[in-house]
Amino acid sequence: MTSGRCRRAWRRISAPSPLRRRCRSSCTIFPRAPSRACPTTRWSSAASPQFAGLRDGSGDLARLLRLQPRLPAAFRLLTGDDATSLAWLAAGGHGCVSAMTNVAPDLCVAVYRNLREGRLQPARYLHRRLVPLATLLEREHPAALKFALALLGFIEPATRLPIAPLDAAAKAEVADAMSCLADEYLAAAQ
Repeated sequence: MTSGRCRRAWRRISAPSPLRRRCRSSCTIFPRAPSRACPTTRWSSAASPQFAGLRDGSGDLARLLRLQPRLPAAFRLLTGDDATSLAWLAAGGHGCVSAMTNVAPDLCVAVYRNLREGRLQPARYLHRRLVPLATLLEREHPAALKFALALLGFIEPATRLPIAPLDAAAKAEVADAMSCLADEYLAAAQ
């Protein structure tokens, strides 16, 4: 895409719309890292109050450190990678758009609170407990997330094309990772 076409596309995205007026929030989070398309346009769009932040699912902490000085102070940098979320937050990221919070919300909140309150050791311990399941959820997303939520009794694990259901081995891996988290929940409750 040429730079001019890219600028026009982002201007159109950032323009006010009737749909946004009906929503409580009129801010947009960029769904991808700026390096993927039209970086110059995205940097200039970041200064617009229409855009609140960027969700980067690459897990690349160096990208976070490169982006921070180039963006306005109010612009939020979020990760979409649960496995590196603790490192992202410790490096100055603002949050995580997380699949894991659907499965283990209390543990995810505990990791965040411990880190923000300066208790790095418990944050690391809890995060390490989450990483095996986070890795599985990422590898087989969204089928693994649906299966994990089905194990918790929230939904049916049914998928539709183009998403394939998990095979028996992947289901066993997710179930095993979930049981490890259940043990963590039970130990914390006692």
